[in-house]
Amino acid sequence: MWENNNFTLTLKGNPFYHHEQMVLTGGEFSGFLPMSFVMQNQAITVRYLPSGYSPLCRYRIERTKDALYLFEKSLLILQQCPEHLISPDRVTLRTETVFYSRDLDDLRIAFLPASGNAAGLHQNLLQFLKQLKKNLDGPHASMLDRLARDLCYHCLDVRDMIRSTGLLRRELAGADPDQAGST
Repeated sequence: MWENNNFTLTLKGNPFYHHEQMVLTGGEFSGFLPMSFVMQNQAITVRYLPSGYSPLCRYRIERTKDALYLFEKSLLILQQCPEHLISPDRVTLRTETVFYSRDLDDLRIAFLPASGNAAGLHQNLLQFLKQLKKNLDGPHASMLDRLARDLCYHCLDVRDMIRSTGLLRRELAGADPDQAGST
């Protein structure tokens, strides 16, 4: 997928809706990496343009405050999706598809279509939380477990997940002044 600063996928068939392709190639939605599509021989090649951004899998996320910040930024992008005719449950969130620029302190997603249902969105968010928690060190790492429990047991939507994440970030800042702020 990611090689020599190129992020390219070849998929059988075409899992993208026409309107998604239009939005994503137009570059008008800054929450996603700009993309180009080439269809040939019953397959589609997708080229993402990550200039200045690297996938989160290239970073070692060790602080809870950073994981919460990145999760919240991802959720904020998902919240904007309907305004651009993209369903949040179609967005795959993984450390391989979420890109970050330290220089710009900005996050973008490489759109890869997911199954497209509410249960899939919850599983997607849970998997992303698990990946973000992988290298966490410190006494506050369990905050991501709290988010996962809230998501599972209360069936939170994206807006409520943003609120829960923000509350945990404020709680973390109050508990440990060294953990305050963003990445």
